[in-house]
Amino acid sequence: MAILLIKASGHWMDKLTPEEIQARAVKNPGFLDSYNARVKKGDIAEVREDDCKFGNKECLPDFLVIKVPGTKTENMHLMEPETETKHEMVFDEKTMESKAEPYEKTLLRRKYKFDIEKEVSVTRLDDIQKSEKILIDTYDTAKIVDKTQLAVKG
Repeated sequence: MAILLIKASGHWMDKLTPEEIQARAVKNPGFLDSYNARVKKGDIAEVREDDCKFGNKECLPDFLVIKVPGTKTENMHLMEPETETKHEMVFDEKTMESKAEPYEKTLLRRKYKFDIEKEVSVTRLDDIQKSEKILIDTYDTAKIVDKTQLAVKG
């Protein structure tokens, strides 16, 4: 089994209004890229081996810890970002030519997510938080969804 550390709380940018997002984007041209690539609730923060140790911050309300079948190595793909290959025009002073250089742009910090609201009852989350312990439930990897597929469906 592998252990997944799931982000259980939102990001501070989630609370921004559309007007605030626009204002920040005007001041900082790279803000929208950061906003779109932020860590979101349900993102897989880390994949660990079954026998790992946890700190006192790796629990609710910030993180949910779950077990999934397979080893850490078999589940590492769950931490992949969603990227897109872009091209940037670069001028080569030696050849005096411009050419398109490819680079990867991060669209989503994590391509996969665990839908906490759908998969874990509010009662269960309350029980875990009240216990003040790191309780680990086991889930099938089918419960981990590709966020890009959700975007297509939704």
